[in-house]
Amino acid sequence: MNPLEMLEGAAPAIREVGPFVYYNYGKVIEANWTSDKTVLSYKKYSYYVFQPDQSVGDPEHINITSINMPYVGINAIFMRSDLKSFGPPLMLKSYPPGSIADVDKAFTTRSVQELIWGFDDPAMQILHSAVADIPGRYPGFLVNMTSPEMAQWKAKIDAMYTGVDDIQKIRVMHTYQDQIGNLTSCTLPPCPPSTWNPTWATVEASRIRGHDGGAFPPGVKASDTLQMWIPTYYRPIDFVYARTRTLKGVSVFDFEPAPYETYPSIVRPENAQYYQNGSTGFYNISGVLGQIPTYMCAPRFAGVDPAVYKDYLMFPVDHEPKPTVISVEPRSGFSLAAKARAQLNVRIGPTRGIPPGTYPVPRTNKIWNVTWFPDLREMIVPVMWAEVEVCHIVCSPPHPTPPATN
Repeated sequence: MNPLEMLEGAAPAIREVGPFVYYNYGKVIEANWTSDKTVLSYKKYSYYVFQPDQSVGDPEHINITSINMPYVGINAIFMRSDLKSFGPPLMLKSYPPGSIADVDKAFTTRSVQELIWGFDDPAMQILHSAVADIPGRYPGFLVNMTSPEMAQWKAKIDAMYTGVDDIQKIRVMHTYQDQIGNLTSCTLPPCPPSTWNPTWATVEASRIRGHDGGAFPPGVKASDTLQMWIPTYYRPIDFVYARTRTLKGVSVFDFEPAPYETYPSIVRPENAQYYQNGSTGFYNISGVLGQIPTYMCAPRFAGVDPAVYKDYLMFPVDHEPKPTVISVEPRSGFSLAAKARAQLNVRIGPTRGIPPGTYPVPRTNKIWNVTWFPDLREMIVPVMWAEVEVCHIVCSPPHPTPPATN
């Protein structure tokens, strides 16, 4: 990335670095059924193991200049609170002299290891003591659990319907990450009945629903729409039939996300409940991440309105979408393989201060009244993209010992 030029108004120049390959191993712990066997609750224990032979290099020794996610996140917290634009000046003043020289703190150069697994940030450490919503370190994109005991302590409860009373409900999500209401102190089974969380604009949008992707009711047809709960997006997504193919000698139906799921609300009004008010091709997940302006799309902007990236200098844009796909054996309804592909993007741009006299705190220092990064364009910039493959009918490598640290 070209941060100095971007701060002067240039379009981003983006180069892909990767892949960095990890195997994800896991199992279910603390499985419990309700007395009538209709709901199964559980926690998930999982960890990642780096695969050097399949990667371009050591993530600890490859540095990348990218968006400074702590700055974006902290600024979002301030902007949604009564403190408003105190965020930028407080953040810039919080970095002690001699600390890591991020480019005016809008960008940062970090190792791939730090970007994936998190890092200590001086501003976050300082501000955490004053604002509880700000974590003490940047958490990264992945989390390793080093033992089942750690999972018992840190993992939250998921639950699904078993289908024992109604096969149409097989593996439909009942609870996700303690969320069926307030389940923080709930001991399963059973759980208090509730059906929604406050993430989205309506109760219906916020209901936890959709299959977990492991199985669907038997007798799947090409005309069916399969609804899946997508944890990353904290919402259900409709999948529609794409093709029939043979997988390891078994005939399967491939289902892909319905194109209308990323239409802006001006095209598909019902998408307003998920705050889909921008460009075609994005899932707006800002509400999931505390209003940090975050958007998911297919890798390399596949399927995104070209106006978003028309003057970016970057990797060749993949105009043939390679979306997430799930392969279902139609007679049984079992999914035999899945491949999830997604790109994480954030919106950046100038951060405007508060004019004098608009906040009931006397201030004379001009630091509060300026626009930070005034020449930085308002734009959506990619941070990373990932491909996750799951195959249920191919033997996986033996489980190694989980890493002691990230």
